[in-house]
Amino acid sequence: MIACMAIMLSITLFVFGLSLTALCAWMLVRIANRRRKKTGVAFWAKVALAAVLYALSIGPTNWILKRTHAPEPVELTAAAIYCPVILTGNFGPQATPNIFNLYIQFWN
Repeated sequence: MIACMAIMLSITLFVFGLSLTALCAWMLVRIANRRRKKTGVAFWAKVALAAVLYALSIGPTNWILKRTHAPEPVELTAAAIYCPVILTGNFGPQATPNIFNLYIQFWN
């Protein structure tokens, strides 16, 4: 049962990472193919929204990993995916660690 859950979590994290990579590649190709127009506000709003959703998704991921008692390889995969968020949360500007810890505690 636990092995099955570990496989499902690994697949879910892999699919999430692959989807995010595909989205970024698609956006870069779309930017490169634009010749007439400059990049508009709507595009940058989408990029900012994707970055915010990526950062906020660490909370639900942490909740899932804690509740399912995920094995170490799954936790290491999640830590690798969220490494930029974790580093920013721990070593960012002065108020960032407090906000980051409060957000993670909210999901625990």
